[in-house]
Amino acid sequence: MDFRKRIQTTLSGVALISFIALTPSANAQQVVTPLSTTPAIAEQQAATASPTGATTSGISAPASSNRELRWGAVNFRPHVSYRYLYGNGIQASPGNTKKTEVQSFSPGLFAELGARWTVDYTPTWTYYSSSAFRDTVGQAAQINWATKYNVWTLSAGQNFSVSDSPLVETGRQTKQTNYTTNFNALIDFNSRYALETVLTQNLNFAEGYSNIRTWSVRDMLHRRISTRLDTALGVEYSYTAIDRTPDMASLQFLGNLTWRPIDQLNMSLMAGLENREIYAKPTTSRQNPVYSASIQFIPVATTQLGITASRSTSASFLDARLIESTSYGLTFNQRFLKHLQSSAALSHQESNYRAIGTSTIGSRNDKIDSFNLGLSTTFLTRLRTGLTYQYNRNSSNIPGFGFSSSQIGLEIGYSF
Repeated sequence: MDFRKRIQTTLSGVALISFIALTPSANAQQVVTPLSTTPAIAEQQAATASPTGATTSGISAPASSNRELRWGAVNFRPHVSYRYLYGNGIQASPGNTKKTEVQSFSPGLFAELGARWTVDYTPTWTYYSSSAFRDTVGQAAQINWATKYNVWTLSAGQNFSVSDSPLVETGRQTKQTNYTTNFNALIDFNSRYALETVLTQNLNFAEGYSNIRTWSVRDMLHRRISTRLDTALGVEYSYTAIDRTPDMASLQFLGNLTWRPIDQLNMSLMAGLENREIYAKPTTSRQNPVYSASIQFIPVATTQLGITASRSTSASFLDARLIESTSYGLTFNQRFLKHLQSSAALSHQESNYRAIGTSTIGSRNDKIDSFNLGLSTTFLTRLRTGLTYQYNRNSSNIPGFGFSSSQIGLEIGYSF
């Protein structure tokens, strides 16, 4: 792979890792397993794996179809999914857990507009058997654009989502509306150096809780040491405005290392130091290490092992709180009998909700352990089905926020 393609792949992974790991929306961990992403989107995301390494569904995306639904330069790919899930220990409110069946129906349409644009819209209807939860209609839409001109590679995206699920952070079903806008510019100076700039706006509104608005800019200078080793240094500045909580700003000094010692092994590390200013009276500052690391080992084509670790600091939906989060994960994927795909994931996350400003609220400390199993297969290229099992346990020093939940589900999907 030549340097330009290699550096673009590296930067895409770095951008995804830092965006997900270091933004407020990442902390809104759902108790109920979300419906899997649509096949068209899942295929795009396969090139840049999730930084957590964990999958939330046993269903794998089918291979691309040879048949196309075209209208001029537009290629349409409709898709639909249905999921039935039974779970216990799901929080209706702090200290009040329930058993419930959950049924979700999710039709959608993915479209490729020429060579530079992609669009997807997917609504999701979710129904609970327990009256302790309200039935919901969620939405997810995104539009992405990318182009290349001489030494420049440019991309931009706009995402919108509405969800209403039980969250670990709030201890209850919480409606969220999120808007994310990003712009990425990469310039190749020569065969060894490249400069990347990423602009991001993240607006996250939680019904009944603090709304969080974050703007950030990151610059990273990349240098290729060899065909298997890439390095980068850079800074990221972000400003966060929060309802009913002092605003804050963050300056991070970051370094990145991506190494592929052998064809079957990929290693990536982004680490740095964050200085966070909290504009309370008086203004205070916190220094925290931040990092995101991953190891992916593929000994044979049918087997994949992943290890991840991350640490980040972000604002909380809860008033006058700052979340310091550390997580570790282990994943294993195995294909057997040609058509069956199995997956297993184990993760541990510690989230410390620190009081900020003049708040006298005591700190809340959560320890979340999760275990996932999945088994899936695909029929006739388009029809896919899978079984999932998930176990979550949260230990908290605040009464009402600890819980233990087991969920088992069946999911069926079809895409053109």
